[in-house]
Amino acid sequence: MSKTDNYSPGTIYVKTEGTWSFKSSDDSIAYKKIELARTNKQNASLHKWLTQIAEMLNESGQTYTTEMGIPIRYSLNLLKEFYWKPTQKVLFGIESTTEMTGVMLNNLIDSFTLWLSHKKNIEAPEFPNKQSLINDIEKKGLLK
Repeated sequence: MSKTDNYSPGTIYVKTEGTWSFKSSDDSIAYKKIELARTNKQNASLHKWLTQIAEMLNESGQTYTTEMGIPIRYSLNLLKEFYWKPTQKVLFGIESTTEMTGVMLNNLIDSFTLWLSHKKNIEAPEFPNKQSLINDIEKKGLLK
């Protein structure tokens, strides 16, 4: 197997003994695939994205109903605690977003986007990135 056969973005390869991924042509070096953890920038983008979604849900008149039947407005914390984290636990068996890899984050964003579309009739905003931040600044007239 060549080095590029199982290459995937968001991974690094490290030298280990007797492991998975591929071996050098002379079989002297074995490599193990390790997923990269999500970055602080990805975490900040996740928080911004969930805040944008909460605003969209609120603007559409939707509320979250507590176990006591009290309707409350959506917020970053509500979405994260009652929707994001439980889904993360079911999909990946992890409690904290700090344990997520970039690949896990992308998979959960896809699942969350589908849920918003099918259950809440909301089209999820673009996940924040450098270009979307520049576009936001330009729209507000802060960049000339």
